[in-house]
Amino acid sequence: MTPLYRVFPWDPESQAGMPFAPDYIPHHQGSGRFDLRKSAVWYLAESPEHAVAEVLQGFRGRRFQPGMLRRFGHTLALASIELPADTASRIANLDDPRVLLDFRIAPSTVASDDRARTQAVAETLFAGDAAGLRWWSRLSGDWHSVVLFLGRAAPHTLTIGTPVALSAENPAVVQACRFLAIW
Repeated sequence: MTPLYRVFPWDPESQAGMPFAPDYIPHHQGSGRFDLRKSAVWYLAESPEHAVAEVLQGFRGRRFQPGMLRRFGHTLALASIELPADTASRIANLDDPRVLLDFRIAPSTVASDDRARTQAVAETLFAGDAAGLRWWSRLSGDWHSVVLFLGRAAPHTLTIGTPVALSAENPAVVQACRFLAIW
């Protein structure tokens, strides 16, 4: 699996595992499409521009403002994430019809807007020993997201690249804004 990407509010002074550090695990989850009850998750993207677009999608059609690249008083940063081979091999690729059949999951369930249905998919995969899931982004079928189940892939087992603070000049920001019609 190629590197994955994560965008998060970054404080360069934050200690490992603490809020605003690259390896921080948010404790208040539960409303995301594939959130689990038994494990925290990270939503990752397969390209930098996709990771940025997921964070900026709420600003579609607006004029770009530097504040769009801040959350909780901190600048957003992009970091690459590399999974160990054993973890990567246990990511359930829901874009593969055989995997959907093996887990008895309908594509319409995965694509549903009903959080109870999509979270049930994640629970089924977690119970089946998956380390996460891969599915196409709601933004574009050309982009895929990986939901990493941190109970099966703790951040200390991952290779997290040096964060890059996002700015209007960053190529991933430029491409994401172009895609989202943020000008």
